[in-house]
Amino acid sequence: MMKSGTDRRTAIATAWERFVTVDVPDEEEARVGRLFCVMMVLTFAVALGLVLIFVIATLRGMFANPWLGWLGTAFPLVFVPLSIVSFYRAKQGYVSSTSRTFVWLNFIGIALAVLIFDGVNSPGWLLFFWPVTLAGMFLRPMSAVRMAFGVLLYYGVLALLSNYVFVGVKSSLSFELFYYLTRAFSLLMLVATAGFVTYLSMNSVHQSLARTRQISQDLRATQRMLERRVAERTDELARRAEQFRTIAELNHAIASISDMQQLLDTTVRLIAERLKYDHVGIFFVDPHGEWAVLRAASSAGGQRMLARGHRLRVGRQGIVGYVAETGVPRLAFNVGEDAVWFNNPDLPDTKSEVSLPLIARGRTVLGVLDIQTRAAAAFTEEDVTVLRILADGIAVAIANALSLEETTSALERLERYREQDALRAWRQVLARRRMQIGYTFDSGFIYPVEVSAASDIAAAQALTDVTTRVTDTGQHLLLAPIRIQNRNLGVLSFEKSAPWDEEQIQLARFVVEQLDLALDNARLLEESRLRATQERARSDIVGRVRAMTSTDAILRNAARELGLALQVERSRIQLLPPGEGRVADQPQE
Repeated sequence: MMKSGTDRRTAIATAWERFVTVDVPDEEEARVGRLFCVMMVLTFAVALGLVLIFVIATLRGMFANPWLGWLGTAFPLVFVPLSIVSFYRAKQGYVSSTSRTFVWLNFIGIALAVLIFDGVNSPGWLLFFWPVTLAGMFLRPMSAVRMAFGVLLYYGVLALLSNYVFVGVKSSLSFELFYYLTRAFSLLMLVATAGFVTYLSMNSVHQSLARTRQISQDLRATQRMLERRVAERTDELARRAEQFRTIAELNHAIASISDMQQLLDTTVRLIAERLKYDHVGIFFVDPHGEWAVLRAASSAGGQRMLARGHRLRVGRQGIVGYVAETGVPRLAFNVGEDAVWFNNPDLPDTKSEVSLPLIARGRTVLGVLDIQTRAAAAFTEEDVTVLRILADGIAVAIANALSLEETTSALERLERYREQDALRAWRQVLARRRMQIGYTFDSGFIYPVEVSAASDIAAAQALTDVTTRVTDTGQHLLLAPIRIQNRNLGVLSFEKSAPWDEEQIQLARFVVEQLDLALDNARLLEESRLRATQERARSDIVGRVRAMTSTDAILRNAARELGLALQVERSRIQLLPPGEGRVADQPQE
């Protein structure tokens, strides 16, 4: 039962709110419009009350002339449709213009009623409370004061007219009617203005203050929220700045490392230490693009993975495999909920993981930088953006190290080829010229050294610089290797009974260096002369052969010239009979 009454009151209150609410965008205008609509309802009631007062007075015969009573009834009756029209105009959104018109029509109507019914002696002066109150509510607060002074001025004008113009005019109201109307108007204005209007005004003010307090509380809450967000954003910016500074230091530190494994080990260690991550690993994609192989790790679990050769299949296993195939970073806020996460027994406490591709110079994916922590939701999209800068720097460093390894390997191969070519050229020179393997200087004479007597050659093969030794007989031996293209071709040995001093060793070193250059230059000059002689011989032979006009002469001269040029004891040239040099017929396609 109680619930039904509460529901009924709630429904009535809701219907009343819909009835008096004015739908306009401006909040203040909507408040004034709602108040104006309520006042129009109250005006409707006041007008009916005035009609009832005049009807009762007329029916009881209080008016000396009944038509005056019905005329008095007509005045408030006009405000019944006026209040209804004003109500609907306000509901349509014309609050300001409608309220201004209604206030002044009230003032004018009451002024006419006062003028008709006994002027300064009319009880209708009490009704001026109504337009004065409405003026203060809907025009401006100062308008109520101005309208009140207007009422006083109007009263003064009527008083002057009564004393000097309408001196002999008698009052149309009896004492009984005057007393009745005065009490009725007083009670009506008391209830309408002092009661309802004060309630509505105070209620509106209270609601405005409540909204103001709510807005103030909302503003303070918004201010606190903004201050908190500014503080959080400031901390975030400071953290980002620290990350960027750390990343710059890391990139600078790893950029100077040329050894690949040292580069990888240093990178994972510095990232884990500086950025406070639990595990950092670097995977390389194998040349076939099938496996992502772990090459460096910072954690103890990662070291165990390295020891057993941990690898993940590209595109099939784990977040690392996904990134290695797609080249797109992948972030797992909670690894247990990620569809491609690989549950690694060596890292059982991992909660968050982010993997970034290592791509440099537009190449395919070189590898993957994998970072894991024990905290859930430890990474954000902004972290991925920042860490990608670090991954790009690591990729460039890895690419540079790979390029350096390739260049070093190519240079080493080239150096070996040069050494082999130089040795091959020296062997050809020695074989062609039948040169002796060496010479010895003894007591002012030069003697050729036989191969069997070159006992110091084998001992000098491992030498890279001038050195001294003491022989079994107590002689002091100085050995200086003859090096061409970093290979030992021979040795200079000097022997004497006294020890070698530093100046003598430096002299031997200088002479050997110049001897290396002189021997290589002599070989190059010899080869150049040989090529020039060969070219000249070829040109002479070709010229003489071409000068012949008969087949026999060409064959004879070719056999003779080639035999002489090749220094052979006998040469032979012969043309084959027809058919003997033809290759067997092949089936035609």
